Amino acid sequence: MTVNVLAVLADAVEDVRPNKNDYAITVQLGKEDEASYVRVVFYSDETYHKLLTFLKDNGRDMVETSSGKLIKYQAYCGEYAVELNMEQHLISRTSARTIDYKTVKNVDESYNEYRFIIRTDVEPWSQYIDRQVEKQLKREAKGKKKQSVEELM
Repeated sequence: MTVNVLAVLADAVEDVRPNKNDYAITVQLGKEDEASYVRVVFYSDETYHKLLTFLKDNGRDMVETSSGKLIKYQAYCGEYAVELNMEQHLISRTSARTIDYKTVKNVDESYNEYRFIIRTDVEPWSQYIDRQVEKQLKREAKGKKKQSVEELM
């Protein structure tokens, strides 16, 4: 992201796609500080295909669903529920402009974002979730639209 900001400042062309080596790991704990789930967001096609092969070879009760730009695989590996998602992101941007602000070049790009999630039987918990549940209870008392804890996260 920093490289993109510097590219804009230098009047160069920024690359809005994540690098294939970028990743983020999130560990959500439960009330007893036990892991509820681990989520890894990554952008490597090779890693995705390795994980998908692993799921197909070692998972049981695999379910595949897709809608639009999202493909989701769900299975059980041992005592864990495992989910592997692929979501395509489309980017349309103008890469350069002339002095009189006429468009010189439009760029249409895409990249895939992958999410690998390992869930345990532990319910997720945080103070934020508790506050959101309290807000939801107040909303319900006032007769407003209901939201699930999953939607709040």
